[in-house]
Amino acid sequence: MLDIIGTVHTPGTYDAEGAELTPPVALAGWHVNSPFPVDGWAVHQVEPASPCRVFGGHPTFFYVFESEEAFKALALEAGLIQPEPEPEAVE
Repeated sequence: MLDIIGTVHTPGTYDAEGAELTPPVALAGWHVNSPFPVDGWAVHQVEPASPCRVFGGHPTFFYVFESEEAFKALALEAGLIQPEPEPEAVE
């Protein structure tokens, strides 16, 4: 079971009236969490200072990939996700 987060943003800051002082900023990469270490993914593992999501009652392993496509290729290879079905041809 994977927790596919995707793009993570830093929180923006706001004044007392709710006006935006600094906008949220997208962090680089495609973020995915797992309740188990994934073989071959150690190079993608990170340790966030303040994770936005964790697995309750389980350790959480945090991974960041260059892109969604890079993640999908490795997850398919590891058998962690299924290939997307081909669209049916319309006659």
